[in-house]
Amino acid sequence: MLGDSDRLCELFTNLVSNAIKYNDKPVPEVVITFETSADGATCEIQVRDNGIGIAPEHRNIVFQIFKRLHGRNDYGGGIGAGLTIVRKIVERHGGNIWIDSILGFSTTFSFTLPVVSPHAP
Repeated sequence: MLGDSDRLCELFTNLVSNAIKYNDKPVPEVVITFETSADGATCEIQVRDNGIGIAPEHRNIVFQIFKRLHGRNDYGGGIGAGLTIVRKIVERHGGNIWIDSILGFSTTFSFTLPVVSPHAP
């Protein structure tokens, strides 16, 4: 897969740090998986955690800039830009992102990327 390595590092930094930050379990877990499509044109990456989860009605809101689901000082603070940045990076690389979550138990951020990005350097 080709792409902007700085932006892709930023994408993973945001997803993994959120997985740890928004976790109320004694032992936070983060699992990253990668699978290439049968035709080899795309890959799907999943970042799964055992954290607090995201309610179905909030799954689109979390991608909006400056939208936080919790108080400014809850779960380590933040301004509500990380997942907006994640979505922009995925889209800029020609992919899609979505959320599967069980409130109180886990969240999985899945995204697809073309094996050769249309915006690769």
